[in-house]
Amino acid sequence: KDFKLPDMIVEVEVSLAQKVYVGGEVAIPGLVPVNGMLRILDAVIQAGGPMDTAELQKVVLIRYNGSSEPDVYSLNLSEIVKGKIPNITLQPYDIVHLPKTAIAEIGVFAQQYIHNLIPVQLNFVYNLTPEVEIRN
Repeated sequence: KDFKLPDMIVEVEVSLAQKVYVGGEVAIPGLVPVNGMLRILDAVIQAGGPMDTAELQKVVLIRYNGSSEPDVYSLNLSEIVKGKIPNITLQPYDIVHLPKTAIAEIGVFAQQYIHNLIPVQLNFVYNLTPEVEIRN
């Protein structure tokens, strides 16, 4: 009887809560929106893709399950890329972490503890235009 047409319609396109975090050895770590169905490989690609230093065989997925302890999974992203195992669908609040490879960890160790602690500089000076003294 007293029905009025609305003056304004509000549509929520993306909820702030509908995001996952992708971090570690990706080009652009940060929040990735979950619009519809988001799979783990898609989220890693949206985060700029894995870096050369990423350990793709030991990707960690942390999922909130409503309890005080989250579920933690180890995934082989290389096998997902090859199609050997399913590309897991992510849920809001999931955290995907791509760890460093062992060789990358050694590189960080070498940089922090060897290069930065040993005060040896391998510099030398060589004059390409020496002055020549002419004597008569």
